[in-house]
Amino acid sequence: MDRLAEVLEWTATNLHRSPQVSELAGRAFMSPRTFIRRFKAVTGTTPHAWLQRQRQIRSEELLKSTNLSIEEIARRVGYASTAGLREQFVKRHGIPPLAYRRAFAAATAPQRQDLNCLRRVADR
Repeated sequence: MDRLAEVLEWTATNLHRSPQVSELAGRAFMSPRTFIRRFKAVTGTTPHAWLQRQRQIRSEELLKSTNLSIEEIARRVGYASTAGLREQFVKRHGIPPLAYRRAFAAATAPQRQDLNCLRRVADR
């Protein structure tokens, strides 16, 4: 695996950290300037913008698939506070995280009811 790909994978699994470009460049065995140039060539964006996007993606996943509190989700994806998560969420979706979770839960409730119904029939 190429060094930059390894850094991207490491960063995506360590969203709770706030690595500086110098740390990421060091992990890739590159100078910060070279790292930024290669990063943009591969991802099409800056390390900061990429990291923010990964945090948004992961927070969406956690809101959909867990009952974790908003505070815990913010912590796990690397926001210093729930306000940071909320701000980014509203900017991206136009609604706060809790409303997103409720909307997603409401949209998938019929599917879950169908699944429960199938399970009850299968158990007979």
